[in-house]
Amino acid sequence: MIHVINASSLTLQEVREQFKLESVFEEDFATFLELQNLTPTEQVRLASIRADWERYLSAGKVSEGEVKVLILSRLLVEAGYLSREDLRVSLEEQVADVEVEDGDRVIRGRMDVLVCQERRGDRVPLCILAIKTKNSEVDVRVGLPQLLFYMQLFLEQQPSVWGLVTNGEVYLFVRLVVGRFQLFPYLVMSSPRQAERVLEVLIAIGRDEVVP
Repeated sequence: MIHVINASSLTLQEVREQFKLESVFEEDFATFLELQNLTPTEQVRLASIRADWERYLSAGKVSEGEVKVLILSRLLVEAGYLSREDLRVSLEEQVADVEVEDGDRVIRGRMDVLVCQERRGDRVPLCILAIKTKNSEVDVRVGLPQLLFYMQLFLEQQPSVWGLVTNGEVYLFVRLVVGRFQLFPYLVMSSPRQAERVLEVLIAIGRDEVVP
């Protein structure tokens, strides 16, 4: 009998076993990306994004949709994802259901992520998964299994893929290659410097400025 499993219910251990993944913690983004400091204009606009986010977060519960509208979409704009002709941002409702067969199981999920795709060969530089939060009480790692499941699908067409899981306040970047996923330090929007690093990383990924 075939058992159908929703991707959102997967545990990290199940994903690791399914795709035979090891995990590695990386301290420094600069090993993999060519990072550049933000310009004064970018710093000002980021401060405005942070202020709006803090105002909503202070009022209480923030929904997944609000996370996307209030902060994720604006960060993608600042990172240049929406203005470049060689990039296309596919939203949740534009992406088809996905399935992975595993013996007597079928893992089924919907791409409730923002997927940024290059038109050149449909390379996917970044997958983003937004999760709901209430006063930052939800650990973003709860979304890691689902994010890795989606990211793994793109390794068939490229050697690596970047991922980001966030609740709007905390940002966890992941880099996936065959057999291994690399976790980077948490970055929080409440810290001005860490918020800048979030945007710096997004810009570098979008520009594909990867260190050889």
